[in-house]
Amino acid sequence: MIQYFEENRIGRDWVIGDIHGMFSLLESTLDDIGFNPKHDRLFCTGDLIDRGHESIRVLEFLREPWFFSVRGNHDIMPIRALRALLVNDEIPLLEWKAMGGEWFDDHSLTEVIEVAQALMDLPMLIEIKSANGVIGITHGEPKIGLSWPQVKFHLENGCHLTLLDILWGRHRIEALLGDYEQARELSKTRIDQWSIQGIDHLVLGHTVIPHWFRLGNIHYIDTGACHECGCLTLIDISHPGFLHHRGLSHHESLDYSGVFGDPSDLAFLNGQNSDVIHATCV
Repeated sequence: MIQYFEENRIGRDWVIGDIHGMFSLLESTLDDIGFNPKHDRLFCTGDLIDRGHESIRVLEFLREPWFFSVRGNHDIMPIRALRALLVNDEIPLLEWKAMGGEWFDDHSLTEVIEVAQALMDLPMLIEIKSANGVIGITHGEPKIGLSWPQVKFHLENGCHLTLLDILWGRHRIEALLGDYEQARELSKTRIDQWSIQGIDHLVLGHTVIPHWFRLGNIHYIDTGACHECGCLTLIDISHPGFLHHRGLSHHESLDYSGVFGDPSDLAFLNGQNSDVIHATCV
């Protein structure tokens, strides 16, 4: 459920946003940053499959000793669909296909079962010791007000609501966008109180945003690699003071020379949000 890592003292640690089956793009991006598989490690915020055209390749990367990921909401869909088919319930399968799981039709049932089993072995949380303190990785957002130790305690004790938050939560984003009554109430909370206590940084995926940005000590880095105008974003968490070190964003359709995201460009100041107001939640 929780996977812990000591500081990488011989190489670099990178965190990448949701991959969604874009593994060729991932490979070219790793080449561009000079990723060294003998010494470096790569951590992902989840959603390794669906929407991209290379979802089946997830098995290649899960076998690599340098690749690690938390489980995202898309990563649980194959096993849900397969379990439902055992009782002749096609609804979860149709829902999965509607959300990007149509690649299921291009592969054998044996292959899909292998993917589903591998994804279900992924942890819900990753915690890494780094030069920048302790860094956590989840897919969705823990609830506002829960500390990192509380989140871990709830998960270890089988709290279903916390599990759902880690897979699907968007509490802070919804509060910023003001789409729901509860979110409007949350928006009255001071921005600095939206940080998660008990850890130095938390890196999230799940919600597609234009650029890497920071809210308190929470970093959103899913920049929509599988979408036409999206890209993969990586941050080097081994770099001392990585908040001031530019993260690399890369997409096949974009010129490598100039696509960067800096959290300071999209920081929330005095409770006012900037470009992220146009974020697309998918």
